[in-house]
Amino acid sequence: MFEENPPSRYLTRLAHPEDSQETNTAVSHVLRDQENTGHVPGDNSDSFASSSDLPANPTSPQSHLANLKMLMARQKAEYESKIASLEQRNRELQSEIKDMHSKLGQQQLKQTALQVPGDLITVFARVRTSSSK
Repeated sequence: MFEENPPSRYLTRLAHPEDSQETNTAVSHVLRDQENTGHVPGDNSDSFASSSDLPANPTSPQSHLANLKMLMARQKAEYESKIASLEQRNRELQSEIKDMHSKLGQQQLKQTALQVPGDLITVFARVRTSSSK
């Protein structure tokens, strides 16, 4: 009855479009620096750098990597917030739908209850008409 929407569907657009260019620029700098130095840093994706952890040289690969990690942390927080908001709205709408189904069922019962006496009157009128002949 309801279309299932995985949360990833809502993650297709960046919260800040300028982040895309910023990310692309930072990634290209890091990759270029890695190629030039032959050094590929280890994956520390679970530990996000704080501003105090940034290297003094803003053009170093470590600085670019730290900037990327901070950007990823900010985007992750924004996406998680948006997902939570959408999930809450989904719950609210599902509750409204249940209430509407309940009200519809009650209206259908009332309609049926009102229709039965009308049908009985019609049947009795036909019986009288046929018996008087």
